[in-house]
Amino acid sequence: MHKILHFVFYASFGILCGCKVQKPITNQVAYSQDLTQYRLHFEPIKEEITNNTLSENLIQKGSDIPRNAETEQINDLIDQLSEPYEEITKTNGYRIQFYSGLSLDDAQEMQKQARIKLYNFKDKVFILYTQPYYKVKMGNYVSRLEAYSVVKEVQKEFSSANVISDVISLRSLRKKYKNQDDDDNDDE
Repeated sequence: MHKILHFVFYASFGILCGCKVQKPITNQVAYSQDLTQYRLHFEPIKEEITNNTLSENLIQKGSDIPRNAETEQINDLIDQLSEPYEEITKTNGYRIQFYSGLSLDDAQEMQKQARIKLYNFKDKVFILYTQPYYKVKMGNYVSRLEAYSVVKEVQKEFSSANVISDVISLRSLRKKYKNQDDDDNDDE
């Protein structure tokens, strides 16, 4: 009986203290301090830009990318900054998957058909084995949008093709984008 009374007393005390409504504090003064002396001030730069200098700095093909010494210096700096990251070989990305099953023969047949029907795509079709499944995949895409634009074309030949999230190779992407840059420079 004594334990029950203690329990009831402590339970009611806890409920009463826990349900107490606190009044908002209204006598607080808002904090204000003038910090303008610590702000940085920049003088506006006024440069005269003429139509002749703009047209000289643009690429002949009508692109909005200026080609001048500053652009080349920026590209060199970007290359220097990206050198330490050359060691990173894989990242999260997307691939197109054609087949997933237990049979190696079926996977090899699907790979063969994909290589024949999708010969105009630059992406390599390959087989990956993740126990116990053989998977036929294609491509290394950084964005889902890029993968979906390709899968729409691939689904015309292979209705089972879909975009999956996967770990992709950065080496092949670097080669791909390096070749695109070289092709762009050749066009000039």
